[in-house]
Amino acid sequence: MNSTTNTHRAIEDILVDRAASLTFPALPRAAVAASKRSLMDTLAVAWAGAATTEDQGVRQLYLDGAETGEASYWSGRNRLSAERAALLNGLDAAAMDFDTVHHEAVIHPDIVTVPAVLALAERVGASGDRVLLAIAAGDDLSCRLSLASSRATQWFDTSVHGVFGAALAGSLVLGLGRRQIASALGLALAFASGTKQPIIEKSHTKRYQSALAARNAVSAVLLSAAGVGGVAEFFRGTAGYLSIYDRFDVDELTADYGCRFENAAIAVKQYPNCLCNFAPITAALRVREESGVAAHEIASVRVTLSPYMNDTVGGTFSPEDDPSVAGLFSVRYAVACALVRGRMTLEDIRPHAVLDPVVGALARRVEVHVDPRWPGFLAPADLVIRRRDGSTVSARVDEVPGSRHDPLDDSAFLAKVRDCYHHGVRPVDETTVERLYATVMTLETMCDIRELTGRRLP
Repeated sequence: MNSTTNTHRAIEDILVDRAASLTFPALPRAAVAASKRSLMDTLAVAWAGAATTEDQGVRQLYLDGAETGEASYWSGRNRLSAERAALLNGLDAAAMDFDTVHHEAVIHPDIVTVPAVLALAERVGASGDRVLLAIAAGDDLSCRLSLASSRATQWFDTSVHGVFGAALAGSLVLGLGRRQIASALGLALAFASGTKQPIIEKSHTKRYQSALAARNAVSAVLLSAAGVGGVAEFFRGTAGYLSIYDRFDVDELTADYGCRFENAAIAVKQYPNCLCNFAPITAALRVREESGVAAHEIASVRVTLSPYMNDTVGGTFSPEDDPSVAGLFSVRYAVACALVRGRMTLEDIRPHAVLDPVVGALARRVEVHVDPRWPGFLAPADLVIRRRDGSTVSARVDEVPGSRHDPLDDSAFLAKVRDCYHHGVRPVDETTVERLYATVMTLETMCDIRELTGRRLP
């Protein structure tokens, strides 16, 4: 369907009217459960992400001189304005690429939605059920925008789609009416930005794009609540979102909107790494376990990827300038790490681990090949190892681990949460983490979200 067609009811009216009528009791159980997992996962990965050394200067920039505000910095004891809190918490949540992702949409909605929602929820003391409703609605819109687009542009989908989802979510948190929701989305158009160039260059800017989107969403909501009007045709206008960012299928965007929630398909990540590396990591771990091949036996490794995967993680492995980024966005390192250490954990993306000469030597023997016939974004991946004696072992992975077809179960999810809190700026004991987990899993009973954010971790 042509995105600029005006023969049907305006897309803005459809989305805003249905969003304004959403209620928590009407949410599907799967959407509620997904919102809880999204919230818990984002809090956990942000706690661990706050320990990254390369972002300390930026954190201090926003913490210095900040007056006591209305929202929490999750990994500290600071009170900040809602905009600053959304930015810093969003930065920490994105720092290790360990956050949730919608595999089909290839988007990370929660690092934008959750920081914006919690910052605004603290401002007004929103109830737990309103927070869960907002996360479900915001993530749903972000994912729908990505699914309805071609995903063939050089825009960074997480930030350009995410600012709309988070602005919608924030509007629901504040209980804005239909006109103000529309204005917030109209203002979000003015703030929508982000490019894949940081991914191409392996730059830290990638994580700042999503953090800025969270902050911009908060700004859009607060401006709308203060009476500032956004543009009316934010999607279908001549210079609206559907016209300038990508080709969109409006029917796919609106199908079952308000009844079916795409947030239920958001997956919790198994590895702290770029999702394009998941299939190759799994293949390497499988070969290592099944064949018993040792790193010193390996003469070379050949990994075959789709064009999309290659564009994201297939570059040369050069960790000297920026080991933290190299550890997240190099398939050569990911495969070598899995083969040498038999794992991919938070410890393995620390700079000292990425600079390990043993892993680095094998990473430089990994050859990357591209099969242009593979249309998949994240799979398949083919791995062939040639031993020094001339024999070979191989593995192929066709599905990305952690997808809706093979999600992490509750015990694996809780183990991830524990691990994140153990590796944060201050390690947190398991009893405290499990108490926090139980609180989030019953969040709909909470009258004021500040009961959650006020429970300071040690």
